[in-house]
Amino acid sequence: MAESPEAKLEEKQAMPDPENLVAECRALALYVSRHGGSLLSDTVDLRSQLFETIAKFESEPSRENWSELMTAYANLSAVTYKEYGVNGRTVLDTLKVGNSCLSNYKSLSNRPIYFGVVLFILILVCESAVRWFGQISDTAALNPYYKFSHLVVTELSSLVLPALWGGLGSCIFLAKRISDKLFDLAYEESRLRGDFTRIFLGAILGVVAVVLVFPDFEERVMIGDTTFGPPLVAFIAGLGVKPIYAAFETLSEELANRFSGKSNK
Repeated sequence: MAESPEAKLEEKQAMPDPENLVAECRALALYVSRHGGSLLSDTVDLRSQLFETIAKFESEPSRENWSELMTAYANLSAVTYKEYGVNGRTVLDTLKVGNSCLSNYKSLSNRPIYFGVVLFILILVCESAVRWFGQISDTAALNPYYKFSHLVVTELSSLVLPALWGGLGSCIFLAKRISDKLFDLAYEESRLRGDFTRIFLGAILGVVAVVLVFPDFEERVMIGDTTFGPPLVAFIAGLGVKPIYAAFETLSEELANRFSGKSNK
């Protein structure tokens, strides 16, 4: 006995977001269709199967066809996501970001840019303040407000500036990473959360790296023909948070093993 249209509608509505899944499936199938070469030759059968299951589910949205659709989508995603970081969700997220306005500061794709601009402006202000106060030879003649400002700028700038440079390095890393993902249609909003944590770690590691390399905050280090100063070291620390954090983590584990009497053999 055939199911009534009302029963089919209820069964479709009982499935978790069928429209969203169909949209993802269609986006991935079109992505594979538009990319020739090795991608198409490796996935041609899976793409055809996905197109067939999409049409079958849309004509008869049953649970059995739903299961076949999910299986076909998973089989194709297993290839494209592993090799290229692309599935239906990344294609839709990329298109959504591409259609959004740059003024949407809440967008994850834009936040590193805005934070980077703010940090860069703060760096310019701090550097200008340090240079201006550095030209003052007679601080005794300053009024109490300027004396306090001179003390704050001269004493804290050596720590604040590395933090700003480290945060800026992290912002540039995130902006470049997002740009690459958008270009490859591999941008996925859920995978790129945690930008605040990345920028915070960049700022902290910028200060830590400068303190370790430049205890007096003034000297320079020569590596080959390149001179490294505190701003450059802090910027590099923020740009490469992951390897630098891994190095500190390895050092921490080594110290913990030594203090506990263990040794790595």
